Amino acid sequence: MDAPIFATSPGLRLPDAQPPGPPADAALLLRHLLEVQREQLAVLKAQQANADKAVAGLMRQMVEVQKEQLAVLKAQQVAADSQSRWRGFLARWGEEFPHVGQHCKEVLPLVERAYLALIQELTDKLRDEDTEIGSEFGLGEFLDRYGMRLSQLGSVLSQLGPIADAASPESPK
Repeated sequence: MDAPIFATSPGLRLPDAQPPGPPADAALLLRHLLEVQREQLAVLKAQQANADKAVAGLMRQMVEVQKEQLAVLKAQQVAADSQSRWRGFLARWGEEFPHVGQHCKEVLPLVERAYLALIQELTDKLRDEDTEIGSEFGLGEFLDRYGMRLSQLGSVLSQLGPIADAASPESPK
């Protein structure tokens, strides 16, 4: 017998020898911890996917807004270009017709007032009286009375308006 002998006092007791490695409960806890971490990782991946979808949606909305802004800018550019064409038109004929732009500015409110008065008369007639425009005769009479004048005044307005807008504010009278 070559084993060492240890002597202890009778009141002292040595602990029972434990097998090397973690206890069975610790291994179970580690497995449970790994499962919880896997579940958390799956939840985080799902949240990231949802966040990515939200960001993509916001980016799509931003692109749509930018498209709308571009359309507005193009419309403004076309309007400015139209006005510059009328300015060029007035400048080309400025020596022969020096006051036409200012005169258009002066008479435009009169034509607008006549146009609106005609529209007011037309709508009052349709609202207040028993004007029958459903029949061929009633529609013909209505158009004979208002159609040509309304159309011609609208045409005059559409011609005077751009010239008046393009006229320089300091044009001589």
